[in-house]
Amino acid sequence: MRRLLLTILLLPWPLALPLAAQAPRITALTAVLERDSLLVDAQMADLFSNKIANTIRSGLPTVVRCDFRVINERNREVAAALQVMEIRYDIWAQRYHVVSNHRRRTGSSFEEIEKICSTLTRLPVLALAELPAVPTCRVRLQVTVIPISSRQNHQWRERIESADLQEAAAASESGRSGFSVNVSRLLSFFLGGQERVHGASAWATSPPLQLTGKP
Repeated sequence: MRRLLLTILLLPWPLALPLAAQAPRITALTAVLERDSLLVDAQMADLFSNKIANTIRSGLPTVVRCDFRVINERNREVAAALQVMEIRYDIWAQRYHVVSNHRRRTGSSFEEIEKICSTLTRLPVLALAELPAVPTCRVRLQVTVIPISSRQNHQWRERIESADLQEAAAASESGRSGFSVNVSRLLSFFLGGQERVHGASAWATSPPLQLTGKP
């Protein structure tokens, strides 16, 4: 009886191990100065679990949130930035869409979209003027995947559709895209204690970046 009880108690653990391994991983991260911007290259792995992949394939949106932190040589945060990607699947056109702050991309397969989201190439993170006056800095990155439920998606769309048009005008005047404003509101709405975050990576840190003598 004791042996049987021990076997029963141990059975759930192998089932739990794959769930613990679902968090995204950042396998490479570098930062460079180019012209008037801080650019980042990053490579991610295990970005979407099977559950999230099925959520996307069902037509519900998923947000990939990239939190950037700039730290000085004393590991103190001196600047921060947020980049987001919204992934959607059009079940009628059978096309995947990835919309970010800077561009919109489409793909015909989930694998194609996963590859797009898992690779950041020369991504503008901060303007040169926003960087601190320090000799060197490093960039830290954490990636979080946020699937949106059907109920939340309905609430979100209602909020967007009923938004005051003056906000869009103000965003246009300030140079922010409508998508950037919408995603900022989405994150503030869904990350206010109601979020369903299914995967957050560990923080990754880039090699030191020389800022002395920057143009």
